[in-house]
Amino acid sequence: MPQDDIFNLEQTVHDFVDDAITKYLDNKDEPDTKHQILDRVFPVERRIASIIHGLSTSMGTRVWEKLARAIAGGNGFKIHKPKDFLKPVTMPPSIDTMISTWKQEREAGNRTFTQEAFIHELRSECKHILENTIEYTNVSSGDGIDLWLEKQDIEYIFDIKTVQPNSGDGNNLSRKVMEWCAYRLLNAPDANIVAGIAFPYSPYAPHTTESWWQRDGNKVKPLVRKEDAFVQDDFWNLLSGQENTWEDMINVFDALKEKDYINRYRHLFYPNE
Repeated sequence: MPQDDIFNLEQTVHDFVDDAITKYLDNKDEPDTKHQILDRVFPVERRIASIIHGLSTSMGTRVWEKLARAIAGGNGFKIHKPKDFLKPVTMPPSIDTMISTWKQEREAGNRTFTQEAFIHELRSECKHILENTIEYTNVSSGDGIDLWLEKQDIEYIFDIKTVQPNSGDGNNLSRKVMEWCAYRLLNAPDANIVAGIAFPYSPYAPHTTESWWQRDGNKVKPLVRKEDAFVQDDFWNLLSGQENTWEDMINVFDALKEKDYINRYRHLFYPNE
């Protein structure tokens, strides 16, 4: 790679997050605060809370999706469009049975799951199904993917979720990931794939990948770390091809305080000053 084309992770993160914040605040209308008590008792605080809540919602997982694509693209990944990821209109019965069997045995703890073993069995069955017997359609929004990346002949399929899952989410997420594997291998039986759920960061002190697993690991069982669940460092390091990617990103977030957004947009936060 030419020297001028070397990917600058820190600059990419800085520019992307700064753009997301400024675009939202530049286009922010008068906050609509309607709490009959708190608007009167804490008018300034309510206004600020409304703006920050809106900014948080605006950024949400969508910012993580776009940032993930930018980082992966900078590391040489080919970026596929998630809307081009198709599923069969009707899942072949043998594949549906296989997924259900794996799901039940995973949940019961009767089978040690590796995605490699599951895909090996799935690939073999997919090759026995005539491709021209399957009609494809778009994946519905509730079952869709956020990222479809490819590098060195390996395809990576991810959905990015909120960092605080609900208890019991793991069973549904486990089946969803296995279904994505089936969708892709039915369409391309020889494809090399890695599919999983991504949780972009740990909100739990000391804010490490391990702290997330200690706190929420049971909520996402039977998902397995770095098999079909990728949290913080495991996710971002994979995309960037570098170690300590999340730490570098945190340093960028800290540096963004120097932008002094609160004073740049003081007219929004404190209009009566």
